[in-house]
Amino acid sequence: MKHALARGLSYEEHLRTISAREMVEWEALNTIEPLFDRADYHTAEICTVIAGIVSKKTPQFERFLMFHVPEKKPAQSMDEMKAVAKQLHNLFKGRG
Repeated sequence: MKHALARGLSYEEHLRTISAREMVEWEALNTIEPLFDRADYHTAEICTVIAGIVSKKTPQFERFLMFHVPEKKPAQSMDEMKAVAKQLHNLFKGRG
């Protein structure tokens, strides 16, 4: 999608007008030199350093990010899965 944006085209126009070879070249270029940099990461790094200088507490880098990546929920334990299965069994027992 960012290739289309870099070319000034809609995504559909981009797909219609690009060859497979050109797409591979764009992808190769993107691995060497990304088209769009994460400016929020750079800003967060600067803010973290400044906050570390002026604060007595160690600042958390993630607090300064504009876009947060959602945390993964921990997987359920086997006992939790069994409890849910038992609740579902009891809920639907006698139906169907």
